[in-house]
Order: sequence, then C-alpha cells, then structure tokens
Amino acid sequence: MSTRAVNTRRSTRLSARLFTSNSTFQEAGTCKVQTNLFKVDISEMPARVVRLSMETTMCCGEERIKLSDLHTSGGLSATNRRIALRKIFRKVFYKNRDIFEGDMFMYSYDYATTIYAIEAAYKGGDTDVEVTLREGDFYDEEEWAQVSRIIGKPATQFNVVISRDGFVYSQGPEFESIQNRQKLIRLIEVLSSEIQKSPFSIQCSIRTYAIETEDTNEADDTAQILMELYKEIRWLDNKELAMLMDYKYSLFYKEISVLKLLTSKHEEVTRIFAPNQIPRDQGQRDLEQREQRAHREAEDPRDPQERRQSRSRSPHSPAPEQRAQEDPDYNVTKVIEAQAAFHNKRYPEVFKNIELSMKGITAKPTHLPEEYNHTVVITGFSDLNARQQKVFMNEDTNEQEEVTVFQYFERKHRHTIQFPLLPLIVTGSGERKAYFPMELLQIAPGQRIKAQNQSTALKSLMAEKNTILPRKYRKLIKNIWYSGWRLHNHLFLNYFGIKVLRKTVDSCAKMIHPPAVLFKDDKVCPMKIGTVQFAPLKGTQFRKPAKVKEIAVLNFDHAIEDPATLGTFCRNLHKMCINNGMNIPQQPHAWLQLFHESVREKLEETMSGLQRQNVSIIIGITKEETSITIPILLKYFEAILGIPTLQIHIGTANSFINMIEGDETVQNVIRKMNSKCGEINFMVEPPESVNGQPVCSNIADVRQRLFSETQFIGFETIHGSPWTLFNQNQRTVEGEPTTVGCAYSLELATDLGGFNYLQEMNEYKMKNVEGHIEECLNHYKTAVGRFPKTIVVFRTGTGEDDFNRVQEEVVDMKKVLEDKDIKLIVLLAQKTSHIRIFHAEITGEDACQQNVKSGTVIEDTITSPGRNDFILVSQTANSGTARPIRYTEVVNEPGWTKNELYHLTYFLAFGHQVSYQPPAVPNVVYAAENLAKRGRNNFVFHRKLGKLETTITDVLEEHEDPNDRELDGHILNEINNILNENALKRRNFWA
Repeated sequence: MSTRAVNTRRSTRLSARLFTSNSTFQEAGTCKVQTNLFKVDISEMPARVVRLSMETTMCCGEERIKLSDLHTSGGLSATNRRIALRKIFRKVFYKNRDIFEGDMFMYSYDYATTIYAIEAAYKGGDTDVEVTLREGDFYDEEEWAQVSRIIGKPATQFNVVISRDGFVYSQGPEFESIQNRQKLIRLIEVLSSEIQKSPFSIQCSIRTYAIETEDTNEADDTAQILMELYKEIRWLDNKELAMLMDYKYSLFYKEISVLKLLTSKHEEVTRIFAPNQIPRDQGQRDLEQREQRAHREAEDPRDPQERRQSRSRSPHSPAPEQRAQEDPDYNVTKVIEAQAAFHNKRYPEVFKNIELSMKGITAKPTHLPEEYNHTVVITGFSDLNARQQKVFMNEDTNEQEEVTVFQYFERKHRHTIQFPLLPLIVTGSGERKAYFPMELLQIAPGQRIKAQNQSTALKSLMAEKNTILPRKYRKLIKNIWYSGWRLHNHLFLNYFGIKVLRKTVDSCAKMIHPPAVLFKDDKVCPMKIGTVQFAPLKGTQFRKPAKVKEIAVLNFDHAIEDPATLGTFCRNLHKMCINNGMNIPQQPHAWLQLFHESVREKLEETMSGLQRQNVSIIIGITKEETSITIPILLKYFEAILGIPTLQIHIGTANSFINMIEGDETVQNVIRKMNSKCGEINFMVEPPESVNGQPVCSNIADVRQRLFSETQFIGFETIHGSPWTLFNQNQRTVEGEPTTVGCAYSLELATDLGGFNYLQEMNEYKMKNVEGHIEECLNHYKTAVGRFPKTIVVFRTGTGEDDFNRVQEEVVDMKKVLEDKDIKLIVLLAQKTSHIRIFHAEITGEDACQQNVKSGTVIEDTITSPGRNDFILVSQTANSGTARPIRYTEVVNEPGWTKNELYHLTYFLAFGHQVSYQPPAVPNVVYAAENLAKRGRNNFVFHRKLGKLETTITDVLEEHEDPNDRELDGHILNEINNILNENALKRRNFWA
C-alpha cells in the first residue's frame, strides 16, 4: 500500500468537528505583522480644496509648444521641464499676489498642469489669469539657468493661463464618488512631494525620487548608484487612507564623455562577441595612427602648410563660438582601438550592440554655447565615418554646398575631428537628422541605466546593493519618513490639514499549510523541519521518469581536459539518472563525447548533425560559470532546431566527477535533465491534513474541482525599447518588440507545456488572446482526452492600468469558452508590488529568521476596497527582504472563495521542478516568465547573428508597400515562425 493511501485512510478518520469555519481550507495559524504603510489623517483638512489648471506655452518665434503636450514619463527632458515649470509657477505666484494671497505653502503644483489651492487664499474666482514671462522677469541668474534648460532658441517667452478646474472634497456627499477619491489621492501625492530644503537631485516621476544620501557611491567609471524613493497614496479596505513607502538603489549615468562610454562598452561587448581578439601592442597602435594620418593627408585638399597650422591648433583651444574644454576623461589609446575595430569592420556585431545600448541616451554638444538647451537624443550610429558622410551647408551665399562632416565641423565650428574613422552619432530622423562627432558629445546627467544596458558586473553589484535585511529595511523606511520626505514637519501638508502618522499600519496575517508533494507510486515527500523545502526520502524516484535514447556531451574548449575524466563525468551522470528512475538504455561509454570550440558557426553545424542522429538531449560543459554566449547560443539553436540542451559549467561538472553523496548541485542537474526530456519530477495536490492537523474536510471533491478538472495558464510580458521596430530608411529592425511567454498545465498541475511569441513594441494588451487560449485548451484536450471544466489564468501586471487592460483581454478569452461550457477565473499577479510585510517583532540575524515565513497571506486591512485581492508570500527569503505578490481577482465565474484562491495559488508555487521549494509565484507564472525571457533572448541573438536581414528581405518582397502600417506585424509574424517552427512542444523545463 502506498504512503499516500495510508495517510489518506488515517486522515479520513479525523472528525469534521475539528474544523472551525465553513472555509474549504483551514490555516495553520495567524501572526501579527507590520507593513511599510503609514496612516494618513485628513480629519482636519478643509471640506474642499480649489483645483486650478495651468497651461504653459513656450513661444519661440513663430513656434508654439505646449509644455503639457510633451512626453512626461521619466527621463532627463521631463526632469528639466518640471524644474522649469516650478520656477515659472513661483514667478507667476509672486507677480500676482493680489490673486494668490497667503503663504506659498497654501498652493501646491504638480509640475505639469494642476495647482491645488486653499479656497480662502485664492482670490482669482472664475476669471482666468494670464501671464507672460521673459528672460528679464527672472532676476536671479540661477533661476533663469534652470528655466533656460528647456529653451532651444533665444528670445523665448512663456505664456501662462491659470483657470479654475473644480474642487477636491474631503467630506460631504461629493467625497464618496470614485472620481473624487482618485483626485484626493492625487492631491495628497502632490502635496507630500513638495520637499523643502531636500537634497533630491532627480525627479523621475511624481512618485519616485532619486536622493543623494551618504549611500550614494560610484558603480564604475561610467555609472553611479543613487537611492530612489517610491511613495504612493492608496485607499485601504477599511476606507482609510495610507501612504506606502519603498525604496531601492538604481544606476544612473555619470556626466561623462560619449567617448568614455564608448570605450567602456567596447571593452565589455568585445569580451562577449570577440573573446579571442588579441590586444594590439603600442607599436601596432603607432603604425595605425601613422596610416590614418597619411590617409587624412591624401584626402585633404589643403596644402601642407595649412594642414600643419590646423594641427598646431589645440583641440581644446576654444573657437570664438565654443567654450574651452577640460582635459578629456577618456583613454586616447582605447579610443584608437575602438576606431580601428570599426574601420576594419572585423566584428560588426560589436558596434551594433554598442549602438543599441546607447540609443535613447540624451547628450550635450560641447561645441555649442550653454545659454540655451542644445541637448540631443542619440538615435543611432552612422554607417559612414566623418570623412565619408556627406551633409549640406550654407556659408556666405544662399547656395548649399555638399561637404563631408569632417569638412563641415572644420569650417562651421573650427574644429578638426580627432577621430574621423569612428561612426558618427545620429540624432533625429528624416529632415531633422543630424550628425555629431562622438568627441563633441557629453552624457547629460540624471539618466537611469536600463537593466538590459547594464553589464553582468553592474547587475551583480546592484543585486548585492539592494539586498537588505528586514530589520535594516524597516529602519531605513522610518528614516525616510523623517529625513527623506520630512513628514514630521511638512509645511505643505500642515497648511492643508493633512497628517501622515509615523506609526505603520499593522495587520493580522494567516499562515497557510503547504500542499502534498507526491513522487513515484504516490510517495509523499516530507518537508524539512521548520521549512517548506522538501527532501525526497532515499530510494524515491521521479513521478514520471524520462526515457532518453541518445545523449551527446559537448566539452567546450576542453573545459574537462582529460578524456578519462570526461568519461567519469558521464558514468556518474548516468548512475544518478538511473537512481532517480530515468530510463537510459545507452551506456555512458557509447554517448557522443565531443570536444568543441566556442565558435557559433561550428556549433550550429554540430547541433544540426546531432539532430539528424536523433540525439535526445545535448549537454554542454563550459569553462566559466559566467559564460554568456554559449548558454544563449545553445538555447537559441534549441528553439531553431528543436533539440533539448542543458548547459553546465565546469564547477558543476566537478561535482559529478567527485561525486559527493547528497550534493544539491548534482540533484539540481538531474531534476533539470528529467524535465528537459519532457517528464515531471513530482506532482502537488491539496493536503487533507499536515502533521495531524486537519486542512480540508472534503478532500476528494476539492481535489477534483480545483485540480483534476482545471487547467492553469500563466502569461508574462516583457516590453522592449520604445523605438520604431522597422526603420523604413535604413531597412533594418532597430527596436525590440514585446515578448509574451505562455505556460499551461496538462493532465497534472506540474506537467507543463508552453510557447512564446513577439508582438508590436510596448503593446501592453496581449494580441490574439483567443487564439492563444484555444491553443492551450487544445493541448490540454490532447493530453487528457477532454476539455477542462475551469481555466485559471494568472496574468502578470504592475497596477491599476493593467487591471483595466486585462478586463479587455477577458472579453476576448470568453469568446473562446462560450461554446465549450468552460468557466473562467483570471487573477492579476502584481509581481512588482511595493508592499512589504514584516514580523511585528523582528528577531534573529539572517534573512530566514527576520523575514515572514513562506505561506504568509493577508486578505483584508491593507487590501484594496471594492476589489477581491490578497497579498501572499510564497517564497522563503534566503537574502534581503521578501517581496510579496499582490493578486487581484479580475473575473471569477465559478465563484471560488478567496480562501480557495489563495490556497490554490500557494499550492501551485510548489510546482517548481528543480529547487524543491516554492518561488514567489505559481509554477505557470514562473515558467511563463522564463519563456518570455527565452523569447526575448532568441530575438536579440537572431538579430546579433545577422539573420534578421533575410527575414526583412522576404517580408518586403511579399509586401511591396514599405509604408504599410502593419509592416511591423508582418515582420514579427515571420520571426515568430522562424523561431518557433521547430520549438519543443513540451516546455517542461526550468533551466
């Protein structure tokens, strides 16, 4: 008789009277917790506050620009605009004291279009206030310097119109409306963001600030670390207001030259794409410099004396219209190396990668005067260098002359370009396209470095920097309350009668029991004492062991140098697979053991050959754990060719060679391998009891209703760059599309399939939801023989906007289910929630002791009013502070209770087939996230390998009109077909 049968028979004798409520599941207990929410008291606030609209128009000659119409999300220009608008508002305030009576603290401006005013102080009535401001109105040079950052031309003026725009109510019948509650939240956010005498440096949005503190430090030569403060006002379940505070450290560019950034990126990218490139010695560099000088002189039409005079001018001697430059911050030798690499075109993918990483950065031309805004946004690199690229210029006559960029800067700006063989920086597009030498551009300060543009070393540094234990985290949050936002004496809040209490919001959390974890023959796997990590008993085998016919081992760059040692690795790997129940009839001495070079062309050829030999799985052994190219290439060709791969580094291989009993590294590889080969290691299901404590009274019905008749689906989206995908002029794909990952369960909740696909950039609503849901259902029917009675969809998102967007997707999902009698549940999983949960009393020194336990759930108090949501911690935090996940019900057709939903969500988190303990999210969400990342990496590498050009040519031949608005969609469909044509149908893997 199986262990499960014994446990079931014993637990069925438990009396139903032990259950204390009508809930389907009984919790293990409760615990008091604190949060990073602070109560907001509005009892002394005026009954209503005047809301004013402020429209600011910048007039530059004939041009009229409404500052409210410009792009407002983050970024440098948005920051400068906010600072300028704040100065403009203060000037309007002091010039119209008959209208704006009282203290400045009676008026709060959101740095965009809205002003909030105490009704008794504002005397403007319903009459519009119109003000014109010019440079002479700003007497303070510092003040004008801040305003002039957004000005592109001299003689600019600002026309300001202020008009009444209703009220915001804090009491009375109008207070209860949804619109007013949203306005009240906005009002408090704006008021509390008015920081007096604060050292804030960059405002990234109305909610987020980067603060210069004692923690500010250098990351490397190009980046610095700043602390970002996050603040949000929200309504709680008890209809009270609270302020949520969070923080993290982020990377920002330093104010450095573009050439310094170029050389840093060149070194970084060359290590990836050209690791075998041998640095040239100084003699070689001198030779190249002489060759370049001879080449310049051969093409230069001037006589030798004129050339000598030009060279005698120091590049740092200012022309009449340009300011003096300091000594360069870049290494000239490294610039020459990068210039030679570009000119020789030996590794074109290196510069393509650098171009993509620098695209979107704002830079300041150093050869132009500072009085007005001359910042430019980098849109790419030129294909030609300064001696090849032609532009038109006007000199003394009205006639245009075509000259090279090199000639243009000599004549126009009296600057001889020092590195003419480098690519030029391109800004703008169409008629507004312009070219700048890299040596004349400086990175403007205050720009955040996107994660995809961070090196591996920087990502590692930031992960370490943001790893903060709960005790320190809570102390920092309370310090931010006091010294960051200065809420103890906040003059704006005080004048408006609003208090943010220093005491955090407390709650009572519930503790959930873990699920039953079953291996082969229904053997129940016990949890380690005091944890939710399960360790199979000796002799336990996988639930569904894989049958593996042929295995190939690729030993990259002789990671294992001795053939005999490689044989030992294969024998021990084989032994461990057999011990876990896997069927591998081929003996390890017969496995294909190949010594392979890290050359992508040869790898594709090798993997194609192994596919033709019907190899079941390829195991790649690499020298370095941090090796980037080989793992990505293996996964890319896995998708293209449809053959499973498993990459391990030499340290992991040594664990097999030395074969230490119970080594967790060895176990992880075997677990991955079984899943990679299409089978499952274990299953999870609701428990009837845990350690003698009853959990579920009607276990048979619950298992059938919640699991056996249900399909679980997870969707994850990763958004790319905001640039146009297909550049019509260049005939190239420049942007990065949105990638969607989808994972779905089959017969068992832990038996997963999945796919990924690309859609237009920043398309937050998933396209063709009906088709993708139908694909999931058809795979389920093929595996089980029928459709499920219920599907539970976990859709990741970030906030309120995503909730509304997912509601639109639900409409499309229901279209597929109408004629199939399938009920739908959709839960929005907010993985980036800023809520934190702490023990009421934090004890211990390590992360496991200080963090709340896995299975901690809050279903009231700090949840949102009018929404059926819950906050759940599934993971065990081994470092830092645990980030809970907020789940919000979007639709619930079968009417499952919140108790059932959060238990179900927690049980599914245990479905991870490798770690043997739950991550932060259910298994289908975790797998969907991996699939989305895999899809993005495959697209990026498809482009880096130069294969997109063929795709574009094929699409353009089929669609003759290059201005077709749906061209991006056609290109992405073709890429999807290429990347997924031979993709593995069973995505039952976690590598």
